[in-house]
Amino acid sequence: MILRPQTVARFVLLPTILFTVVGYYGSILWTVGLSFTPSRILPVNRWVGFDMYERLFSTARWYVAYANLFIFGGLYISVGLAFGLLLAVALDQGIHGRNFFQTIFLYPIALSFIVTGLV
Repeated sequence: MILRPQTVARFVLLPTILFTVVGYYGSILWTVGLSFTPSRILPVNRWVGFDMYERLFSTARWYVAYANLFIFGGLYISVGLAFGLLLAVALDQGIHGRNFFQTIFLYPIALSFIVTGLV
């Protein structure tokens, strides 16, 4: 019996896909399950339901952390966009040392695509 190349490729990829799916979704389900227990460093198998979430949302620390997330996230995105725009404009204007800056900034980006494509 001769197998088609597509069938062989699917059989070869099946273990990788299964391990990836089980590892990814398994860790998500494990984390969600642990969030309903009073676990700290080591897992505890005592179910407390939404008590831990009530405790989390009732502290002022949560709201400070949530506000900081938006403040620092907004700052990070704004500064990154501004820096990227300034760099793009500077490289487009033909500044002195343009080839050096293109090498420093653009080769790592291109290399990551090449490495991803090879894998």
